[in-house]
Amino acid sequence: MSSIKGLSNDRLKLIAVVTMVTDHIGAYLFPNVMLFRMIGRISFPIFAFMIVEGYFRTGNLRKYIGRLLLFAILSEIPFNLAMGSRLCYPIHQNVLWSFLIALALIHWNEKTRAKGKLWLRILVGCLSVLLGYLAGILTMVDYYHAGILMVLVFYFFRQTSAEEGKNTTFPGN
Repeated sequence: MSSIKGLSNDRLKLIAVVTMVTDHIGAYLFPNVMLFRMIGRISFPIFAFMIVEGYFRTGNLRKYIGRLLLFAILSEIPFNLAMGSRLCYPIHQNVLWSFLIALALIHWNEKTRAKGKLWLRILVGCLSVLLGYLAGILTMVDYYHAGILMVLVFYFFRQTSAEEGKNTTFPGN
């Protein structure tokens, strides 16, 4: 593997975490320095991509969703304090809720795919986009509808390989 050039899962996760931390440092310690926020904007698309990959590579979907749900709940109070300076801040929810909504829509699409009816897959795909849009706005999750729809874009345009889950580097490398 060391002779293959490219981005491994671990390298991609590291880039996402470093850029996210940079974003948060900028948002809370240097709010007038836009460079921090610009660097930080790189993290969300990476995390959105990794959520889709996580769906297909997990050995146990219930545990994957359970861990995300646990961390969504645990991080909500610190998020509320950071965003609204109070324990309950109903007008903005943390990004993990965006990912959970997107995962539910991906799962619905995959269940439909298993039925093998093209017309049904197209219908469910279109409904997923509509529901993702509405859910993002109505639940006021981080990145609103755009965050959920970005995850769905990565899902809908994902290429599968015969060796699903065995490739540790990403296509094009």
